[in-house]
Amino acid sequence: MIRFAYPGYLFAVILIPLGLGCIWLIHKKSLGLIANTFLSLPTPFGKISWLKLTLRSTALILLFLALLGPYRIHSSNSQNLLGREIYFLLDISASMNAQDLSPSRLYKAKRMIRQLVRKLQGDKIGLIVFSDDAFLQCPLTRDYELFETLLGFAEPQQFSRSGTQYRPALSMALDHLNYQNSSEKERNQAVILLSDGEDYGNAYPSILDRYKKNRIKLFAIGLGTRRGSRIPQKGSQGFIEDPQGLPVISSLKDSTLKAIARNARTKFLDVSHIQVSIDPIFEQIESTLVAPLDKKRIHAESSLVTPLLLITWMILMLNAFLLPRSASSNSPIA
Repeated sequence: MIRFAYPGYLFAVILIPLGLGCIWLIHKKSLGLIANTFLSLPTPFGKISWLKLTLRSTALILLFLALLGPYRIHSSNSQNLLGREIYFLLDISASMNAQDLSPSRLYKAKRMIRQLVRKLQGDKIGLIVFSDDAFLQCPLTRDYELFETLLGFAEPQQFSRSGTQYRPALSMALDHLNYQNSSEKERNQAVILLSDGEDYGNAYPSILDRYKKNRIKLFAIGLGTRRGSRIPQKGSQGFIEDPQGLPVISSLKDSTLKAIARNARTKFLDVSHIQVSIDPIFEQIESTLVAPLDKKRIHAESSLVTPLLLITWMILMLNAFLLPRSASSNSPIA
């Protein structure tokens, strides 16, 4: 079945007669010009002139069809739309570049987020990145390709300072979730915090109380080993050193993360080696948050705009190089 993405442009059909009229005038003018230039027209010119007229008219009609955005529906099926809204809070402080989790803690965190996102088809997901401040990297969306693209851009260079504070990110997620669902009675929301646990901010029991009051589930994931690792220096091959010139060793400090999980009554996930799976968090989400709200009809579609434009280009190129030749001299006539 063929449909049009922009049927509103059908009004432009009134311009087709005008365009065809212009093409006809060009055709007549070219016949008159050749007749005034040569005492007698070569026999092939008349046929080729009419062929060029047909090609130009066909190209005009194809361009009009491309303007309507035609597409073809191959198949359709139903997909559950879930009412869950989930924000990932990703720590992108300098210590997340530590390589005790190969190739780095940040890389491992991104990979775990991608694995979880693939299991959350139908949910709305968003991303907030933070160090000593927070930034909304991706608002709540079901466009998973956009989410993964913006996730890939998350790097420590986004912030000028490299400290770590959970308060700005937790507060930002809470505010955005409340804004999105201020009129809903049923809460199906979660926040997933991924960090190496080196939080240098102040205590924030008031924010955790607000999560409880709004029935927003809060999960915590700690990345890194207790042995720790040196932190690569941004923009160089060296490592970060303290004022005395000694190497700075960053290790997993999970006491705050565990306290957050304990307060939220969720299980803390310790990612101290690369083989740890994201499944425990997914299982908690599945067991504690409400599932499908409704169904949406999903169509498998393919656009016909590109083929139409390609055919139009080929027609115009043929029209441009299609020149009549004199039977006696075999020289082209412009």
